[in-house]
This record gives sequence, structure tokens and C-alpha cells, in this order.
Amino acid sequence: MSNFPALHDDTLHAAGLTGGSLVCADGLIWLPYDVTREPETPRGLEALAGRRPLHCASKVPFTLDWARLREVHILNASGVALGDAIVAFSVLSALKARHPHLELVIHQARHAPASVRQLAELARPLIGELRLLPQPVASIPPDATLIDLGDFAYWPAFDELPMFDFFAHALGTHPDTLPASARRNAWLQRLDLPEPPPPWRDDAYALFVPLSSSPLREIAPEARPEFVSRMADFYGLPVVGCAEIDAPRYHCVAGHSRNTAQFLGWIRAARVLVTTDTAALHAAAGFDIPTLAGFVSIDPAMRAAGYPFCTALDLRRPALHGLHHSEDPALLALAQSAWNEALKRELPWPAPGPA
Repeated sequence: MSNFPALHDDTLHAAGLTGGSLVCADGLIWLPYDVTREPETPRGLEALAGRRPLHCASKVPFTLDWARLREVHILNASGVALGDAIVAFSVLSALKARHPHLELVIHQARHAPASVRQLAELARPLIGELRLLPQPVASIPPDATLIDLGDFAYWPAFDELPMFDFFAHALGTHPDTLPASARRNAWLQRLDLPEPPPPWRDDAYALFVPLSSSPLREIAPEARPEFVSRMADFYGLPVVGCAEIDAPRYHCVAGHSRNTAQFLGWIRAARVLVTTDTAALHAAAGFDIPTLAGFVSIDPAMRAAGYPFCTALDLRRPALHGLHHSEDPALLALAQSAWNEALKRELPWPAPGPA
């Protein structure tokens, strides 16, 4: 999830500028995430909701009649984490497919990671126009519908609902009105992705993704060689991944996974995936890749609900419950110990997918 620095928690919170997007004195729309990463804080920040009519589910839940809408602008629809973006785009692509007349405009964070911006470019033909914030308030027509997801990672509902349900409600629609395929991110199958390079283009492999956007959720470094060994023994396949791991039968392919399209290509072609609570989990669901995913802090039902090919490994510890990230050495050590404990028992390896 997003890692807001102290400025967000202190300065913006104290000023009552949380729960949505902001506007500065010169009329530019800013996301709280971007404000905290600018060398100088924009002058005269205030809540955008006080300047222009909008829908923000963190303030007031709402439902839209999407069949009657024409131009819809969405602030921070993709978020700033790749996994969030995959799920959010599942909802948006389903809405666009059902209502082709919609003109969707996605306003992204100026400082969003390259991986998220690359995914948005891949998704653009299926969703709509992309704009990089900050943008003038006046650039959004007064008769257009405006939906604000300004700092959604801090909304209580983000920790209380499965991700797909959260984004559906945040976008003013009920999740049960969307096709079941959307819940498992099937829109990814419509992307034009590169194949892995030889020999992996033709040779079967198991994929190991121990890394995450937060060290709290990464598979402990000392546990990674043992995971690789057990994967290779159980599946009888070479194991590939982007992390540097010193282990027999492991191949680091980081040099061939330098962007989001290549990363998704590796996942699409894998026979099986072993990972943590990270974007690879959501991408694998889109391609129906059998997955074993471990969770040290977040309830698996909040992340893997609707993923029929995912086997969740619940490794949660009470002290870690609900945390998306942490830099506390004691909590990081506790999270890493959960992975080491998992290796002391038989793991529920899912059956591999077809060649």
C-alpha cells in the first residue's frame, strides 16, 4: 500500500485535510500523496470538496446510475500501488465494457511509481483518458461527474472490505452488479503482453515473488532459499524470479522484467506462483495461475476473496494485524519469523496449471 511520510499524518491531519483530494491557492488539484513528496508544499491548501461538488465515499457513501452518466473524472483511481491499481481497473474496465458511451478520465498521482503509471498506460484502451495531477479545477467541466479517491488507503473501509468490493463502493456501484470475471481481474487477459525470453518461452517454470512494496510483507530473506528448494522438489520445475537468491535450481530473471508489461508476462506464462501479499497475487488471479500466497498482517479474505486459484497461507500475528507497512525493527522481525515458522510444517502447495 502507499507509504505516506510523517507530513501526511501530522501536518495534513492536523489541518483537517485528509479523506480526499486538495486544492491550492492557484486552483490546482493535488493528492495528499503528492503534496507530501513535493519540495515545497503548495500554498493555501484546502479540501477540494469545499470548492467543487464531488462524490467521496469516505465522507458520504453514494450510488451512481452509470447508464445515465457521460463524462466521469476520477481522482486517484489507480492509487499508488500496483496491486491496488489492478483491482481498481477491474471495476473501471467492467463499468466501461457495460457502458461503452462513458468518457472516463483517470487523474493519477504525479509521484505514482513507474509500475502503476505503466499499468495505466496498458489499461488506457480499455478504460479511458489519463491525466497527471496536479490539474486545474477548471479543467473538469462543471457538468461532469467527479469522484474522489484522494487518499483511499487511509479510509477505514479499505481495511474492512475485500479490495474489489471497496473499489466498487468507492466508485458508486454495488460489486454484485459487476460480472464475476471482474472480481478475479480477468481484464488483464485482454492486454498485449510480451512473452518471456528463451528458454522460458517454451520451458515450464514455477515463479517465486517474495518481494513487496513494503518490507513488512516480504518473505524473509533467510527463508527464500528453502522456499525455492521446496518448490523445485514439489513441482519438479526450475524456479524463476526477480529477487537475488543463492539457491540451486533458481534463476534470477530481473534483467528481463524491467517494466510492468514484462512482469505481467512472466506471471501469465507461469505454471504456478508462490508469493506474499503483493501485486503478483492480483495479477496471477487475472490469468488463473495457481498461487500460494502468504499473509502476515492482512486478513486473506480482504485480498484474495474471489480468487478461485489462490491458496491463502494465513501467517498473521496479533501485533501485526491490519498493518500495511512498518519500519519498526521489532515488527519486521516478527513478520520474518512468521515465514520461518511456516517452513516448519507441510505447506498447502496448489496443483500447477496446464503447460
